[in-house]
Amino acid sequence: MNFGPPGFLHDDEKEALIKVTLHHEMAFSFDRSEKGLLKATYADPYQIRTVSHEPWIGKTIPFPKSRIKEIRDIYAEQIEAGDIEPADGPYVTPHFFVAKKNGAIRKVVDMSALNAVTIRDANVPPNLNDFCEALSGRVCYGSGDGHSFFDQIVLHPDSRPMTAIRTIHGMYQSTRLPQGATNSPAYAQRVSTHIYLDELSENVQVFVDDIVFKGPRSDQGNKTLEGTNLRLWFLEYLRTYSRCLRRYEHAGLTLSGEKFVAITPRVSITGVVIDRNGKHSDPEKVAKLENWPCPPPNISSLRGFLGLANYLRPFIRGFATIDAPLRKLLTGRFRWNDGASAAMENLKEAAKTQPILVAIDYTSSEPLVLAVDSSQLAAGWALFQGDTQEGQLRKLNQYGSVGFSDVESRYSQPQLELCGVFKAVKHLRHSLYGVFFILEVDAASLRQMINSPDIPNAAMTRWVQYLKLFDHEIRHVPAHRHTLPDGLSRTDFDTVSPAGEWPPDKIGLDVRPRNFDSSDDDKTMAGEKQIQHATP
Repeated sequence: MNFGPPGFLHDDEKEALIKVTLHHEMAFSFDRSEKGLLKATYADPYQIRTVSHEPWIGKTIPFPKSRIKEIRDIYAEQIEAGDIEPADGPYVTPHFFVAKKNGAIRKVVDMSALNAVTIRDANVPPNLNDFCEALSGRVCYGSGDGHSFFDQIVLHPDSRPMTAIRTIHGMYQSTRLPQGATNSPAYAQRVSTHIYLDELSENVQVFVDDIVFKGPRSDQGNKTLEGTNLRLWFLEYLRTYSRCLRRYEHAGLTLSGEKFVAITPRVSITGVVIDRNGKHSDPEKVAKLENWPCPPPNISSLRGFLGLANYLRPFIRGFATIDAPLRKLLTGRFRWNDGASAAMENLKEAAKTQPILVAIDYTSSEPLVLAVDSSQLAAGWALFQGDTQEGQLRKLNQYGSVGFSDVESRYSQPQLELCGVFKAVKHLRHSLYGVFFILEVDAASLRQMINSPDIPNAAMTRWVQYLKLFDHEIRHVPAHRHTLPDGLSRTDFDTVSPAGEWPPDKIGLDVRPRNFDSSDDDKTMAGEKQIQHATP
């Protein structure tokens, strides 16, 4: 359990934080025997819905005899915790053991047979980019994840036989939400969302079993409560912290005490470090990228390098331009060359000097600025907040690029410019719709094309109609000053596909509340039991 880096909290503040944490000690567990179980007042046992099928009998995978004691201990621990129970059904699901980084082993159940007959749950975890952006700009954070979270959610008795495994102790089946089942992450996301429904967005972000508590947006000048050494921003966070632990505790669940961070000025999410200033790249990933061997020994190593670099893509200007020679090596024979070596070193160097990406503040009077430029190969764009012509600091939110198809690349330059604007706006539609923004382009003719009431080309007409859905002002910027998006567009794309039409959003609300019997206190905290399947 971590109570912040040295010097971040005053001694009195740290003492207060520890006291609140101890007050909610039931929200934490440090081993499997202490982990919680989701209360029935929050959700009925989870039932796996499947299509009609025949029971399967999977192959029993041999286990390493040298590790028989560890394997017996794993089974015994799960039996004692009630996570598995004796089974006598017709199913057998394969399972095996793999080594962890620390040398220990863990059990893995192959759920492919069950997944093949499962009716898919359309719910998905939050988009990671949106998740990270919603976190940025806070004075402090707290983070934790459920201790064996799936094992804290009860599986319906009717679904348990489909999880049965053949062990050295006989046949056993899971009593908890199964790891590896196709719908388990979606349901786990529902559970976390339901618990923190009233706190989401402003005070809490949840991603499956990962919970992030959000501190205040302002440090209030580090003013303290009169007569104390407790800063006002800390007290505000402490109230949120206590309330959120209380919700988790009341639901019957426990966070991993070993991994829990009570307070920190920054959090790391999938290669992105987030703090009050915005989003930064993770120094660990930058260091790993820098130490990657050049040249890589084989194509698999190159794919690994590009996969790691892709985590840093939002922070590297002209990423597609820099890595183009490397992407070309992924097709055909793997033949390393000087151009690829230069590209790899340039990518490593660029990863060290990335900008801070600042979340959009929709309450600010500063306008959004979208700068777009197109070449014969691609369209590049950059989204900012702040108009330099009004003396405002221009803050970068994101930049990107998209390639043109063979057909699109043969358009005239005016058509390419319009097509590029269409693609950029469409890509950023969730950020731009409903707010005013300034569209910066270096093609003076674009304003006339968009404002023209009579355009003969059908595709261009559709693009113009789409752009008119957005509230924007077109500003011409001379080419010599329009360099950022231009650099993103002058690249070579190996595979491109034209953007499809934006389908209308459809939201289906077809849920069935379930009955439950609980005390008034449970009803107040748990709310309606809305963690369930949609009507088939």
